[in-house]
Amino acid sequence: NYRPRNWQDRKDNFDRNHHHVPMTPDPAFIDNLYYAGKKLNSFRQLRVDDNTPLFLPSYHCECFCTNNPDFRFAYKSYVQRLFAETNIDGLMCDDVGHYGHWGACGCPHCRAKYRLATDKALPPATDFTFWGNYDNPDFRVWVTQHLGDGRDFLAMVRDVMPKDAILTSCCSSSVGRYNDVVG
Repeated sequence: NYRPRNWQDRKDNFDRNHHHVPMTPDPAFIDNLYYAGKKLNSFRQLRVDDNTPLFLPSYHCECFCTNNPDFRFAYKSYVQRLFAETNIDGLMCDDVGHYGHWGACGCPHCRAKYRLATDKALPPATDFTFWGNYDNPDFRVWVTQHLGDGRDFLAMVRDVMPKDAILTSCCSSSVGRYNDVVG
């Protein structure tokens, strides 16, 4: 969700992303916002290097983690409400990307998923025998996990939508230069 850090960021969002409906919560109370009984801040993707929330400067936002079960529950609940309360015939789901590339997400859910696949802890961001080393089979597991995260999340979204509704996703085509990161 949008987290502009100053008025220029807010203006940039309006100028560059006017096709969006930005949710821009006031920083004074953002930590008190809940959906489906869970804090929105608990949904955030975390950087692998320092475990802080991932900030995406191009949109002045923080991203939510598709592996976080509370976020998945809230998202499913929201999608079900959206279709029940409106007359939309489809959804563009733009919430599947790891915009922090390989350095996101380092939240407990993503780390647990990696550990389940490899029986190893995710290495520190300073371990270049792992990070960016496509010859390392464990790094390839991390890459594959990222690709699967988007697929799995979209499958979950598809399952809660009406069967005849259209589902599309931004950043999941074959044209982007970061396609292998956002899947």
